[in-house]
Amino acid sequence: MEIGKMLKDARVNSGLTQEDVADKIRVTRQTMSNWENEKCYPDLINVIELSNLYGVSLDELLKGDEKMIQHLEQSTDTVNSNKKLIGAIGVN
Repeated sequence: MEIGKMLKDARVNSGLTQEDVADKIRVTRQTMSNWENEKCYPDLINVIELSNLYGVSLDELLKGDEKMIQHLEQSTDTVNSNKKLIGAIGVN
């Protein structure tokens, strides 16, 4: 199951609106909508906060969504992040 559907189902099962969740984890309602519609993905810190808020394990949220796993691998890859940063500094 994709993470967007998992997030929406968990939110609805918790009796919360997108606005409620957004306020609790300090993002915009639009960000919540984008995550639930898989226009973009939450970072690892937000995934942990959502897991805690919904009372759902990280395994339940993450396993089975290959795109989300790839996103997290890329966003937490410090070697590649540092290479991009150095490249950006070099350009400027």
